[in-house]
Amino acid sequence: MDLIASKLNSHLDKYKNPELSSLAASLPNVVLKSRAVNTSKKYQRSFNAWCQWASNYKLNSLPAFDTDFSLYLISIIQKCNSASSVDDAFYGVKWAHDLAGCSINPCHSNLTKSVREAAHRILGHAVSKKEPITPEMLHKLVSMYSNDANDLYRLRSITMCLLGYAGFFRFSELTSIRRSDITFHDDHIAIFIEKSKTDIYRDGNWSVIAKTGYRTCPVSLLKLYLKCAKINDDSNEFIFRSLSYYFAPRIRCTTFRDVHYIGERFFSEMRYLELFWFQI
Repeated sequence: MDLIASKLNSHLDKYKNPELSSLAASLPNVVLKSRAVNTSKKYQRSFNAWCQWASNYKLNSLPAFDTDFSLYLISIIQKCNSASSVDDAFYGVKWAHDLAGCSINPCHSNLTKSVREAAHRILGHAVSKKEPITPEMLHKLVSMYSNDANDLYRLRSITMCLLGYAGFFRFSELTSIRRSDITFHDDHIAIFIEKSKTDIYRDGNWSVIAKTGYRTCPVSLLKLYLKCAKINDDSNEFIFRSLSYYFAPRIRCTTFRDVHYIGERFFSEMRYLELFWFQI
């Protein structure tokens, strides 16, 4: 990051006016926010790896020449099993050069682009598509477990499945829903999603889910779940969190009243998928 900042500052030294100089000093921090925090961190790691490799061979890293960077991409092809590693390096170096305002950018070169395309052909694998969740699976899940309304553990899983399916929610969006984000209406519910992968400016979006009147109605299941979990209407807590059972002396507690929430957030997506397929 220091290398990018120093390169960028070299273009800003011409500003001698104190006010312009102050604005110029803030430019590096401002342009860094043009990407999401995690994206910038990923690009920075990729660029640092290129800088280290270039340093080992006494090559310029910023600005970089297309032939030098193409050799670096080839070294990644020879060591890695996935073209995504080449893509990470390509976009990380492109990001750094764009950020530093370099007139020379190796990623704009046809040579570098050709090496990247070759990586996809050399390291490419057949796409293994995930098996989709079908309406039949959801009907089966509800038929098997919805009659036991006292089992908060299974009711939580069913509600997450139906709500996620009806609202097209990603797992991260589903587990970030708070009770205060939900508004119930006569024929539908509105859920406010504070941030999403596709909401790059973090404005937030409302998702509307209609009542269906069937056993698989996500609105009805959500109402039942909130009631069983004893989550009040004025609560601001996350509605999907980890559960733990406790045991009375010599008696295993099985009703929702004997289940306690632990922590503030839900467990991992992988664990949730394991529970879903186990119950199916």
